[in-house]
Amino acid sequence: MSRQDWRTPPEILELAVKLRGAPLDLDVACSPGNQVCVPWISEDDYSLFYSPPGGPYDPGDALKLPWFADHAWCNPPFKKIMPWVQRAIHEVTTLHARMVTMLLPASVGSKWFALAHQRGEILLCSPRVQYWHQDEQGGNVRGESALVLFGTGAVPGKIDLLKWKEIS
Repeated sequence: MSRQDWRTPPEILELAVKLRGAPLDLDVACSPGNQVCVPWISEDDYSLFYSPPGGPYDPGDALKLPWFADHAWCNPPFKKIMPWVQRAIHEVTTLHARMVTMLLPASVGSKWFALAHQRGEILLCSPRVQYWHQDEQGGNVRGESALVLFGTGAVPGKIDLLKWKEIS
């Protein structure tokens, strides 16, 4: 796996469900075999595929394909985040997705972070998130992480500290 293929820890996924009050029903930008729910859109150098429940693969691109979901999950490649933030905003604005939750680096000086702050709610994760490689825990992504919430229930412009290990 490359550095772009870090897997989301199960505790973070459980927390996203708890915070938003809805199960994850679409995973976008995942690696094949690394999806957290069905349906999903996989990431492979931005050449993506959509797998509807029980259906065949249809060629698509998650940055163009609608994210029809109640609660979409997105842990995108960290090398190019702005298009994913813009797409998440588009999906909740057009009501394709009621909610989008993203796991992103806490890059507070970046342009995409400013846009995410303006249009969504940011929860800075403490302590540092330990990402996974396949089924092994303990990978470190350089820097801190944040959950970014868009859509129903999110408070645009709000930034808060999320002591995620203390939430049960």
